[in-house]
Amino acid sequence: MRDWIRDMAVGGAFPSIPIFNSEFLSLFSATVSAWLLNGFGVEFMREGVYLFTPSGSVQFQVADICSGIKSLYIIAFFAAVYGFIIHKSALRIFLLLLLSAPLAVAANVFRIVILCLIAHHFGQDAITLFLHEVPGLVMFYIVLVFLFWLGDKFVSKVGKI
Repeated sequence: MRDWIRDMAVGGAFPSIPIFNSEFLSLFSATVSAWLLNGFGVEFMREGVYLFTPSGSVQFQVADICSGIKSLYIIAFFAAVYGFIIHKSALRIFLLLLLSAPLAVAANVFRIVILCLIAHHFGQDAITLFLHEVPGLVMFYIVLVFLFWLGDKFVSKVGKI
């Protein structure tokens, strides 16, 4: 019985769920990023997956590759492995997997916001390959630490009396 659960989890149950679609994640990330940027007082407009300043001096496309789908899968993988090794409970592993999705999406949104703020303050050319990748790596590590902390503080208590 456990084989079909493992096969479903490893073999691709995620791609069949609409939120785990790179087009949806790109549009969602662009929408939330534009909302946050405007909330911070930095005027950005959005058209589909494109973010830009009214003057057009800064323009971004949240492409499918920037949707955060790879981060989501990797964070979910680490959540499953962490849950399996440390918590050893199907319910706790499931909770960690549920937590991994919003954490990965939030990290990607903040990565986009950081890149837009850098480009807004220092110009579009400030976003080179190095500066484009570094916020993603930093956010990835922050999400892992936060996931482990949540697992230790809250998930570990599930099922205990």
